[in-house]
Amino acid sequence: MKSNRNYILVSAIIALICLTYGISNFDRAFPEFSINMQISKEEALQNARSFLESRHFDLTGYHESVIFSSNSISLRYLERELGVQRATTLAQDSVDIWHWQVRFFKPLDPLEYSARISTNGKVIGFNRVILEKERGPSLDPNIAQKLAEAFLKSHFQLEFENWEFVEVNSSDKPERRDHHFTFEKRDFRAADAPLRLRITVQGAQIGGFSQYLKVPQAWQRDFDRQQSRNMLFHTIARLLAGLMVIGMFYHFFVHIRDGQVPWRITIILASILAGANFLLEINALPVAMSGYRTTETYSVFLGMRVLRSLMLGIMQGMSLMVLIGSGEYLYRKDFPGKLALQNILRWRGFQSREFIQATLMGYILVAIDIGFVVFYYVVGQKIGFWSPARIEYTNTVSTFLPWLYPLVISLSAALLEEFYFRFYGISLFRKLLKNKTAAIVLTALIWGFLHSNYPQQPAFARGFEVTIVGILAGIVFLRFGIWSVLVWHFVIDAILIGLFLFRSDNTYFWISGLIICGALAIPAVIAGIMFLLRRSFVPVSDLNNSSFTKAIRDELSENRLQINRSSTIEGKKTLVKKANLEEFKPESTFLTYRSRKIALICGIIGILTVFLPDQPILSDNFSPLISRSDAIEKARNTVEEKYGISTENYIISVIDDQYMYQTGERLQTFLSKLSYVYKYGTIDDAQRIFSSDSGVNFFSWYIAFKREFDPEEFTVVINQSSGVTHCLHTLSDSSRGSTIEQDSARVLAEAAFCRIESSPELFKVISEKVKQQDSRLDYAFTWESIEPAIEDAHYRRTVSVKGDEVNHSNRYLKVPEEWLRFESEKTLRYFLMLTLNGLVIIGGGLICLIAVRRRWGRFDVRWKNGLVWCGLVFLIDIIGELNTFNSNWWNYATSNPSGGFITSTIIEGLISSFAITFTVLILYSLTEALAKKVFGFSPLSVTIPKSGKINRLSDMLITLIGTLGVLSGINWLLDNSTIWFGLPVHSFQLEIVHSLSAYLPWLSEFLSAFTGALFISLIAMLAYIMLAKGITKTWIRWLILVLSAVGFAGVEMMGLSNPSNSELLWGITRLLILLAVGYYVMTHWIKGRMWLLMIVIYLHFILNSFSQFSNWEESAYQSQSLILVALTLIPFIIL
Repeated sequence: MKSNRNYILVSAIIALICLTYGISNFDRAFPEFSINMQISKEEALQNARSFLESRHFDLTGYHESVIFSSNSISLRYLERELGVQRATTLAQDSVDIWHWQVRFFKPLDPLEYSARISTNGKVIGFNRVILEKERGPSLDPNIAQKLAEAFLKSHFQLEFENWEFVEVNSSDKPERRDHHFTFEKRDFRAADAPLRLRITVQGAQIGGFSQYLKVPQAWQRDFDRQQSRNMLFHTIARLLAGLMVIGMFYHFFVHIRDGQVPWRITIILASILAGANFLLEINALPVAMSGYRTTETYSVFLGMRVLRSLMLGIMQGMSLMVLIGSGEYLYRKDFPGKLALQNILRWRGFQSREFIQATLMGYILVAIDIGFVVFYYVVGQKIGFWSPARIEYTNTVSTFLPWLYPLVISLSAALLEEFYFRFYGISLFRKLLKNKTAAIVLTALIWGFLHSNYPQQPAFARGFEVTIVGILAGIVFLRFGIWSVLVWHFVIDAILIGLFLFRSDNTYFWISGLIICGALAIPAVIAGIMFLLRRSFVPVSDLNNSSFTKAIRDELSENRLQINRSSTIEGKKTLVKKANLEEFKPESTFLTYRSRKIALICGIIGILTVFLPDQPILSDNFSPLISRSDAIEKARNTVEEKYGISTENYIISVIDDQYMYQTGERLQTFLSKLSYVYKYGTIDDAQRIFSSDSGVNFFSWYIAFKREFDPEEFTVVINQSSGVTHCLHTLSDSSRGSTIEQDSARVLAEAAFCRIESSPELFKVISEKVKQQDSRLDYAFTWESIEPAIEDAHYRRTVSVKGDEVNHSNRYLKVPEEWLRFESEKTLRYFLMLTLNGLVIIGGGLICLIAVRRRWGRFDVRWKNGLVWCGLVFLIDIIGELNTFNSNWWNYATSNPSGGFITSTIIEGLISSFAITFTVLILYSLTEALAKKVFGFSPLSVTIPKSGKINRLSDMLITLIGTLGVLSGINWLLDNSTIWFGLPVHSFQLEIVHSLSAYLPWLSEFLSAFTGALFISLIAMLAYIMLAKGITKTWIRWLILVLSAVGFAGVEMMGLSNPSNSELLWGITRLLILLAVGYYVMTHWIKGRMWLLMIVIYLHFILNSFSQFSNWEESAYQSQSLILVALTLIPFIIL
């Protein structure tokens, strides 16, 4: 104890020196932007309202949101190029960097307004959002420009002799013409960035204006290149942290099995963290309002926010629960003399020497941390380090309670990071490496470089800084225990995050800062009061880790003794009955005679439906006439002939258009277009529009040519008929080119348009855009079909002229804006469906799991077989990633090093593979444990005894035929019943082949079929066991099935579309039919033999792929179909 006192005394002296140095040099290390905040949030709101109402905009009934915002790119540019002082001056005098963003909106109303209010209260920008169909005049550009200049002169006293006209962009809307004018300030440069002003005229009304700094593209690319190195370090650290997560879950489950998890303190801390994060998200509601989508009702927005807050809180709490459960036993073994975790926050624990010393050491480490970090960056600045300047005003002030954010963020970081890297990490690596120094350094490195995603330069600066702090924290942890580093982490983060509150002149913010200070002093106050009350320390030898370990050991021994006594006296059967557990009675896996007949009949009928005509789908006419390799060769020739360059040194990436539509808003837009055509047309219209050369030709190859650090890129698009649709040439802003007049550019564009459109007279120009680049003028002209393709949807095509070089794009379909808004609307029923979905998954799963536990008692999870399947899935996923690796280059930003991109992509793929395999491990191990209890055998064990082998094989064959036939037949029946009975469907059926851009499409289809079959089988078997075998009451089973159908179908259908109630009802009914049929098949045919179900699903996927490939005329795909036929034989060869 004396050594600890001396240690603390020496550390306190060092801390005092560090704190003194840190406070006196803090502004040198971390310069701060001084914001002259002259108005409050409420005053900014009033100024915005007054300005908009002066423009005769009616804001009655509108909701409002106010946030403090900044232009981060311009801010970083000015700071790096001019320094903090000069950047601050420019931001206050002429450049819009910081402002209040005020927004006025109504739920489900597209009309909204926003205004930017400067820190001195002036209006420096506004915007009005209206529908395209809004009526207005179609003014000549010159008249519209005079209107814009008059507005700027009258409202902002803008002197136009100081501004130079740069460009005008005009676009025709259905009932008006809009113009966008850009001006540039004369004789003004912030480094190399000009100041520009953009103003919009909507019909005859001013629709918005703003000022912005045009940051040079070359600087942005260089900044992105620097940040890519930061992200590379961060990604490597994520991989190592991910490996720790695997070990963490392993230890968590093992400790649960061995009864070594202290549930009381674990649940208490997890609940505190979950509740705090829930409050944090609710507290940020005013900030979230700024991102409110007007396609949602307000009740849905609030409900989704609460639901999101609840889920985030639960996830944080569960993460902490796993961390404590995995690390507490290791901590007890490594530090037997330390105060046990569950005893730290007890009354006697507060009075212990260890608690008071750990608390004191935590505050001492705060002072040392501040001094070190300040010294690190003061010295670092002299050798070229850069750290972004602080901003004294953050958006936290827009929340309900500004003091809550620093406290909760600090609490979350302290609990999660310290329990992860110190509590569990150091104990884990001490066990693996047998060296505590190596354990401290390794955990500090991982923790440190996870912080490399911060913008500090050079790339290693932030990671190295945090690593050193992590080593100090590790040393303190080893000597004083977990409480010391929890206090340090909480206090240091709260100080740094909440510092801005004391720099404000607002009294409320000062009070918020004092609340934070009070919270930071809580550990010290507790420790001080406890010591003053007793003037001595309470002996707590019975509260340390060794005593707690002994207590658990004694409890487990007593439990085993009782079990042994019960077994001896009454026998195992009596014990099971006394525990009210149901004795296991294995059921026969043989099909009954009746089941064999039904399976055989249904199977044959279902298989025969394959030869019957199907409901026509959009992709029926899709037949690629050019393979991936031929498309690359054709693209190479196109680029080399057109531009006279060699493509040998270029990185080539290939994707198909279907791949581009798989995710994101583009997918939602495409599905909305598809549903629009369905609403107003037929399948013939859809095929004419989406899959023919006379339409938009949805099926195309995209081949991109890129070079490292070269902004010049080429993209060739080749349609399914092997013709080059267009070649897009991307140039840097600084690339030189001809500066031609707009009329000359229009002539070039019209000539190109007439060459690519067979009937150009059927189109009209609706948009002309001009962009002034550094050394050339770029133009973009958009044509629209005069007659609609269907209803109010029109074809469009854009031709660009860069300098004097012409590029043209694919045709695309423009559907009315109102339809896109309608399809993305989220009303109360969507929220109810989403909530129901969550309740079914979480609540239903827990109910079934509890029922299984009560009925069969404890089930032991064994990991051996699961690890084997994990290894197989991991290998398959890696092969799949390699097979499609080329597609990753599509997302490559040429401003970044290619080597770093490859490394990051590989690591991200490994992290994804680890996540997938870990999911398989959990699903398989849990399913196997339950299946052994219920069926008496492993779900994937294939055993065919010699006796009755013929009967077994025929039984399996009938089961396969029946299940495969039912799977095919029920889908065929449901698909065609929509035509027979006119059932309501929201859109056309679309089958997309996702493997065309892979090196070997057949391999991609095979791997997808295998992993898909495994996942679906595991989920189906696990759900069946818990539902059918765990729940004894039939009405509860059917209730869960119905609720599952409602929730899953609702979320699936409404996630990317807005179906009618009748369409939603049919979707739910369809899913319920599938679930009911699946339940019957699992009960009467599969009978726990999951491997049979897996084979059926695998064959279903493979045969679907075969049917698509075999219908294509290209010989390369015909050979792929033959390989797929061979792959269908794999399950039977294995059997």
